[in-house]
Amino acid sequence: MANTNPSITVAAPTRSPRRGGLYSVAEVIDEQDASRLAFAGTIEWDSLPCGFPAFAPGLCFPDAGLDDLDDKAGTAYSFGQGKLAAGYYGVECFLGPNDTSEQESTNGLIGSEERLLEHALADELYAMNTPTDPASAASLLEAIAAADSAADTAYAGLPVIWMSRANAVRAAAEFALFTDPGSGLMFTANGTPVISSTLFDDGYVWFSGAVTVWRTPVHTYLGQDLTLNKELRIAERVFGIGFDCLQPTAIQITPPDDGGGA
Repeated sequence: MANTNPSITVAAPTRSPRRGGLYSVAEVIDEQDASRLAFAGTIEWDSLPCGFPAFAPGLCFPDAGLDDLDDKAGTAYSFGQGKLAAGYYGVECFLGPNDTSEQESTNGLIGSEERLLEHALADELYAMNTPTDPASAASLLEAIAAADSAADTAYAGLPVIWMSRANAVRAAAEFALFTDPGSGLMFTANGTPVISSTLFDDGYVWFSGAVTVWRTPVHTYLGQDLTLNKELRIAERVFGIGFDCLQPTAIQITPPDDGGGA
């Protein structure tokens, strides 16, 4: 027999934040002036020096790391550059006295924007899944070791290692990664933090300098279809993504041929 009792509204369950992704490691900077990002082509900043000291005075002028950057190219200063992406989330509702479309579209965008940016890193802005001439390692363990070592050689700060979600599980099972039970942050034996996502290819491990995300406030836009008694609400946010000195560099996992036949 069907239940004919009326429905009642209760408090929504809490959705715990995802662990191990981009926002677990990245510095997030909220830009209050949306026009600064919304109408920019790229972003740039004055960086801490990207080079290393030298033992001889004649060798102490490292390259700034950026060429052809108008009149800013040179050896005396370092400049960072990042790329921009926009994210949208839309909802469709019936027109009525209790309009929740603004809150729903805003919550939808904020709740999943981390995955959007991981997609931008993997396949759009930085094309991490299609690297050019990557170095290779014979196993996941060797790839992590090579990435940690190469990052320390090239970058003066605390680097970041990137991999797929599945590879993070495999690496933890081999004790190549460790997890902080409190924060859920994964890191190598040297303390290098790890970002993992299902959007990253299983065949690679990457290393980079510190990653920063700049983001505007969320803005919503409303459209109404009075003939169908509906409204459409779209939430928008613009993001900048940049790396300190060292952009993502891939190491391909290439197991040796065991010589066996098909």
